[in-house]
Amino acid sequence: MKPGLLLISTLISLAATAQNVTIPDANFKAYLVGNSGINTNMDAEIQVNEAQSYTGTIDCSYQSITDLTGIETFVGITALICSGNQLTSLNVTQNTALTALSCYQNQLVTLDLTQNTALTDFNGTANQLTHLDLSQNTSLINLWCRENALESLDLSNNTDLVYIDCCANQLTHLNVANGYNRNVVVLLVGDNPNLTCIQVDDPVWSTTHWTSLVPSGVSFSENCNVGIQEQSLPAIALFPNPARDIVTLEGNGITYVQLIDVFGKTVLEQQEHCNQIHLSGIKPAVYFLHIERNGNTSAYKIVKE
Repeated sequence: MKPGLLLISTLISLAATAQNVTIPDANFKAYLVGNSGINTNMDAEIQVNEAQSYTGTIDCSYQSITDLTGIETFVGITALICSGNQLTSLNVTQNTALTALSCYQNQLVTLDLTQNTALTDFNGTANQLTHLDLSQNTSLINLWCRENALESLDLSNNTDLVYIDCCANQLTHLNVANGYNRNVVVLLVGDNPNLTCIQVDDPVWSTTHWTSLVPSGVSFSENCNVGIQEQSLPAIALFPNPARDIVTLEGNGITYVQLIDVFGKTVLEQQEHCNQIHLSGIKPAVYFLHIERNGNTSAYKIVKE
C-alpha cells in the first residue's frame, strides 16, 4: 500500500475508534462517564473503543434510567445489572459474552435472549414479560422470572438448571422436562392460579422431591398435553387414605400402578387388578403411588398406617 493510502486508512481507523457512543439517557451516560474503568480517558464522552474494550460488569441499577441505548456497543461485558429502573425495552442481542443479566423491577414487555448463549444467571423478576424464549440459553443455571405475565414457559432445553423461580405469573403450561430434573434444587411455581400440571422427566421422582415446593392441586406428568386432552375423564378417587390394608382406586383405564417409598425404592407394582392396592406386609410410612391411565402418568401421596 502506498504511504499516502496507508496514512488515510490509519486516520479513518483512528476516527472510527474515536467516535462517541450514542447514549441518549442522561442518567445512563452519567453512570458510564463516571466509571473510570470504562471512561479510561476521563473525558465527558464514552468512545467506541472504550466501550468495545471493556469486559467487566456494568451495574447501573437504581439510576432512574429509561433508555439503555448504547449498551449494544459494550460487546465484551460479562454481566449487566440494570435493575430498579424504568426501562420499557432492552436490547442485549449484541452482548453475546453475557453470563449474568439482572433486569428485575423494570417495565419490560419483551426481551430477546436468543443471542445470549453464554448466560448462566438471569433475573427478570417484576417486569411485564408475556413471553420468554430460553431455548438457546442452554448454559442457564439460575432463573428468576417471577411477577410477570408469562402464560407458558418451556425449559426443556435448559439442562443445567439448578434454581427455578417462576412464581406469580399466569402460567398454564410449564415444561421442565430437560432430562436432568434431579439436578434442580429449587422449583418455585406458586401464585400461578391456572397451572395444574408440570411436565417433568419422572412424575414419581418429582412428586417425591418437589411436592413440598409446589401448591396443592399441581401435579406432575411426562405429558401434560395428554392430561389436558383427557380432562373429560372422571378423576381418580383414592380411598381410604391413610390406609391399613387396602387402597381402592376408582377410575377407568388404569393399567399400571407402582408404589414408591420416599427414597425412590419400588415396594409394590401391579399390572393387573390395578383398582385395589394391598398394603399388608408394607411398613407404615408415606409412599407415592405412580398410576398409568390411558397413556397418561400421574402420582399421588398415600399414607400406610
